[in-house]
Amino acid sequence: MSVSIKMKVHFAPGNHNHRVLRKGKQPKHSKSTRLPRVTRLMALALRYERLLEQGLVKNHQELADLAGVERSQISTILRFRLLAPDIQEWLLNLPETEKSKDPIGMIELRSISATPSWEKQCEQLRHLIPNLYPTSAPEASALPKAH
Repeated sequence: MSVSIKMKVHFAPGNHNHRVLRKGKQPKHSKSTRLPRVTRLMALALRYERLLEQGLVKNHQELADLAGVERSQISTILRFRLLAPDIQEWLLNLPETEKSKDPIGMIELRSISATPSWEKQCEQLRHLIPNLYPTSAPEASALPKAH
């Protein structure tokens, strides 16, 4: 004698980029999109800078200890504050995206933030995006313009 059971299941996001099998239908509120990583990192940079300015944390090492990361990661995130204000605003307003479809990566932004001129940073970003988006993309039209 065999027994079969039928139930509805769906995959949900789990830890460390794994998917977890869950009972029931997929909730209507669940999204297949997310904010780009660079958007989240830009928001973190603003928050970390505020914590340092207010004296709630003494230095990068204390911030790293609280966040559970290496001090160098805190420094890398805080370097986003060296980007031109127009680029920072653009990063914070990027639309939600599907996994692995970010318009720009942290490595590219790190090299742009090393440029001391905000005008040159904007030019570098405008030159970089066409390489990432060979066709016309809405993100490219919203890029900050060099002044």
